[in-house]
Amino acid sequence: MLCKIYFTIGEIEKGRQIINQINNLYPNNIDVIRFKGMRDLYDGNFESGWKNYELRISSMNNLYPEIPKWKGEELYKKKLLVYNEQGIGDCIQFSKYLLPLSKHCKNIDFIPNQKLKEIFRNDLNEINICNKKDLSIDKYNYKIPLGSLPKFFFREINKYNDNLILINSQKSEYFRNKIDKSKINIGLVWSGSINGPNEPYRSISLSKFDKILNLNANFYSIQNEIRKEDKSYFNKSNIINYGELLLSDIPSFINTLDLLITTDTSFLHFSGSIKKETWALLSLYPDWRWGKFYDLNPYPNMKIYKQTKFDNWDEVLNLVYDNLKKIINN
Repeated sequence: MLCKIYFTIGEIEKGRQIINQINNLYPNNIDVIRFKGMRDLYDGNFESGWKNYELRISSMNNLYPEIPKWKGEELYKKKLLVYNEQGIGDCIQFSKYLLPLSKHCKNIDFIPNQKLKEIFRNDLNEINICNKKDLSIDKYNYKIPLGSLPKFFFREINKYNDNLILINSQKSEYFRNKIDKSKINIGLVWSGSINGPNEPYRSISLSKFDKILNLNANFYSIQNEIRKEDKSYFNKSNIINYGELLLSDIPSFINTLDLLITTDTSFLHFSGSIKKETWALLSLYPDWRWGKFYDLNPYPNMKIYKQTKFDNWDEVLNLVYDNLKKIINN
């Protein structure tokens, strides 16, 4: 916990010193190994990072124990099961690694989070998006959790310009006809689940956007949860509420906007995946995926605004305001 506090408040060297001391004292402690693995991934120490990332709880649950785990074996004429074992944002972000995998295996069944099944394209011959209830366990040669794919393909992912997120052209046209095109149209996401990782430090109080929301633009909320402390401001604001959208409609709606401004939530990964202009608002020491890993696996059309002081969003939001004002004035 002390390590996490030091990293969160930006005391990086103190955090590293302590995690190394603890690792020397308790080299077999699984929690220490997991934490060190994610810090290694953030810092770009990928060899040890990927090895220890395999010890994450969701991977060690070992779903479908009857099927051997794929560890890089030849996949010619083999059938592979890929299953998502993490959250919505992870599923969206890591789904793109099915594309380089499909160059090695022509028979992949992918089981996403069942709430997400409809957001994925199913028009690729090598990748079948399927339901858990439709599985026949005995037909697979190997399995692998989705979160384990990046370690095989993270250095080559930029060769692939495609993704698996489905944009429904009819739905996009429907949304396009509903929005006011006389102004720039901006999606806004300021908070994630209160129980999510790195909370409350990755979310922002809605009232802090007051200056931004007074610019001459249309703002659309697409988050489905408005926190109690934000409701009063939200109800008085000029934000247009699209928080009741189905998950399957979100990529099509984001596609009609000019820009999405968002904290580190699943919406960020939706927008980044479909290459929409996205401004990501990140805390001082965010998830490992925004470190050296992101340098090798960036989202096209994404601009990162990152805190320089712990739990202080003023500099970030002032910069967003200045840049957005320039765009609107032009």
